[in-house]
Amino acid sequence: MAHSFKTNPGRSAFGVFKESQDAGDYIRNKTSTTTFCNPNICVPSRTVNTENNLLLLRRSNRLTFYKCGYYSFNKLNLNMNLITKLDLSEVPVIQSNITPFEVPVDISNNAVPYTDYLIDPSGVLFGNTTCGLNNYLDFVVYNAPYTTENPGNINNL
Repeated sequence: MAHSFKTNPGRSAFGVFKESQDAGDYIRNKTSTTTFCNPNICVPSRTVNTENNLLLLRRSNRLTFYKCGYYSFNKLNLNMNLITKLDLSEVPVIQSNITPFEVPVDISNNAVPYTDYLIDPSGVLFGNTTCGLNNYLDFVVYNAPYTTENPGNINNL
């Protein structure tokens, strides 16, 4: 008996690195750029009164500030760790819970982690409320892959 249902290969969870741009995407990009950015002056307009205008503003900002196209990926796809990295250079990730409150701190093997240390003390990465759970995605940046002409062996990478 033949099955009438198609199987789901799971590609939507992994995503692709560079999405194909069809005519609809091209028109949407042009609309968002011309709506919120005058081509001659390029001073963004802040009149956002509908969700559609908000989405256009976000797309316009993305197109303005990330013209290289590396930001066109979905940060929530499973394969993004292959081409991205976390840039936490300006963020206090862990702080000592014992005086003096120092950042960065050396983590001791004898200490109890959740009583002696405070993880994300400023709430920048994970937030202090449920609205900021995925704030760490703001620190995901594009990491260019290593390219070489002739690596020779694996130790040269």
